[in-house]
Amino acid sequence: MKKQFTILLIFVFIFELIPVNFSLAITQNQINAEVQIVCTDGQNNWFSGSGTIIDPKGIILTNKHVVEGAYKNTCFIGFLQSINQDPDFGPKDNPNLAEVKYKTDTNDMDAAILYLNNPTNKIYPYVNIWNSDSSVLQFGDKIEVVGYPGIGGSTMTYTSGDFSGFGSTIDGFQNYIKSTAMIEHGNSGGAAYDSNGNFIGIPSMVVTGSLNSISYILAVNSIKNWLTNILGINYQQGISEQQSIIKSAPTTLQGDITPPVMFSVDKIIFHGNKTGKDILYNNTFEEDSDVTVKWPEASDENGIDGYYVYFGTNPNANPISDGAYTQTKEFNKKLDIPAIYYFKIAAKDKNGNISSSVVAQYNYEVYPDWVTSNPMQYLLLTNRPTYFYVYNYSNGVKGNLLKEIKFDSSKTQTIEVPSNNVLITWNGASNKDFITSQKIFFDKGGVTDKCGGPEWKIWAAWEKNPNDVNLKNEATANDQKWNECMNGQYTNVSNNQFSKINLEVNKSYGFEYDYYFTYDQHKNVLGGGFNPFVLISTKKITYKESNLVSSLKGKLLLQVEAKGAIWYVNPADGKRYSVTFANALPLFRKLSLGISNADLAKISVAKSGQTGSSSTGNRLKGKLLLQVEQGGAIWYVDQNGYRHSVTWDNLLPLFQSLSLGITNDNLNKISEGSLN
Repeated sequence: MKKQFTILLIFVFIFELIPVNFSLAITQNQINAEVQIVCTDGQNNWFSGSGTIIDPKGIILTNKHVVEGAYKNTCFIGFLQSINQDPDFGPKDNPNLAEVKYKTDTNDMDAAILYLNNPTNKIYPYVNIWNSDSSVLQFGDKIEVVGYPGIGGSTMTYTSGDFSGFGSTIDGFQNYIKSTAMIEHGNSGGAAYDSNGNFIGIPSMVVTGSLNSISYILAVNSIKNWLTNILGINYQQGISEQQSIIKSAPTTLQGDITPPVMFSVDKIIFHGNKTGKDILYNNTFEEDSDVTVKWPEASDENGIDGYYVYFGTNPNANPISDGAYTQTKEFNKKLDIPAIYYFKIAAKDKNGNISSSVVAQYNYEVYPDWVTSNPMQYLLLTNRPTYFYVYNYSNGVKGNLLKEIKFDSSKTQTIEVPSNNVLITWNGASNKDFITSQKIFFDKGGVTDKCGGPEWKIWAAWEKNPNDVNLKNEATANDQKWNECMNGQYTNVSNNQFSKINLEVNKSYGFEYDYYFTYDQHKNVLGGGFNPFVLISTKKITYKESNLVSSLKGKLLLQVEAKGAIWYVNPADGKRYSVTFANALPLFRKLSLGISNADLAKISVAKSGQTGSSSTGNRLKGKLLLQVEQGGAIWYVDQNGYRHSVTWDNLLPLFQSLSLGITNDNLNKISEGSLN
């Protein structure tokens, strides 16, 4: 019993030594550097968010919308005591205060910097953001977030998710990164870290879709670019040299600063006045200019006093400072320009607490009067491809970009392709909601179709009734006409790319592209066509062996810009062949030179420090040898005339050690050979 008891104690002791890591990357210092920011507008309205100390003097980075409208440009700061306690805002007669020093002034950025009142020059825990780089993030990288969301109570809250991509310039989010990490009201201004513990940005907003939502994080690279613009390249030094100037507290910090609990965004409804049709957010009206937005009652134990509402085109607008206050649950807006509109709403309870804003998106489109008589022309103007791209294409793999073609329907564009394999891709016409078919005709003989040339067009009708038999017959007839004109020689595509291999040299090929539409009940386009003509001619290439190829015959090459891919330049044809485990057997079978045991014995085995080589070794430099009398053993003769045994165990390490580094640019100057 004593022995068993002793073993049990040892196990308990060992297990207690194993750390329990709830976070993959965030350190205790980074947690200590996270603060809660609480501001008032001076009229007994309160709003809160999060912030990160980025300098030991007490300089805090946060979102602009967290501190926008702060009374006396000053906010209260709460420091972490422990993860199971409320933050400490200091004594009532001497609270922790910070002055708002810098704020962004453009719609595509949402950042601010505060300076803690620090008369005793206290040293604060801080996060070094200056060496972080958000541009290196890859899909699926882990992102961890800390802050003070309202739904997490008053204590610090941790969430995590994946890196989901970079923001788009189209919607004004180019300075942000996307993530599945859950953020809520109060997370704004906090900190997001990658799996290595690097600060990568500020959790700023959530954009909702019809089923799910995506969190947007203001990227640290964008923050540093902003600081460079206002303070110069020595912005870090410029920031640390300043200090806060606070004359008095803005007011007394009230006890309850927890934001009210907001409603679910999926219950926001847009109502078009003309059609009378209710739709959820993220939808489109192209006929209405008057919209009514309705929402259910927000939930809070203090009771809701009213709502701050913004409805406009600025994705970074603050409903408190940029919107209107209403005590009803309905908001009317007359839309004046076609655009993506953002509906932002924040609730205020009867104690003056204000939540962060909920965001929904509304697409408003207006079509000119002439569209109703010629809808397809309008759709083609707005949805047609703007660029076509032609690539080398070999063994099912896209190669180098040969030509980027800006679409011009007024002319036939000609390019020469130095290959007999091409892949053509294009942008545009990729909306799965309305593209039902994409058809490609690609053949010799130019671009003129068999029904009268490029003047022939397919058009479609625009009607309210998607079941109209005449329209369906018209669409069917158009489809049949396509088949007749192209003589059935077309290919359906669904991924905006088309491959054609084994082109004949010195022949011209025509590329014709067509896509078909269906639309919702507001614009039922049942079929249509569009033919951009791109003439592609291949030219016969007579390869004159370059000095580069001559110098690399028989050598092994290490593609340094492609994670160390290995290539062998065959001395016989001067072409390069990829060396992998998968193709090693066919490579050796095709390119090896048979050799007898007697001749092989004339070539010295490579040894360290060896000098001098045989005439046979010098004659066979760079050759792969097949030892025919020894069960097909493989040897490689290096550039010094010595032989190396090649086995499955040493294949890649051996070839890597004997390889010369080469750039992609130089490698592409060597033709790739085929083992088929």
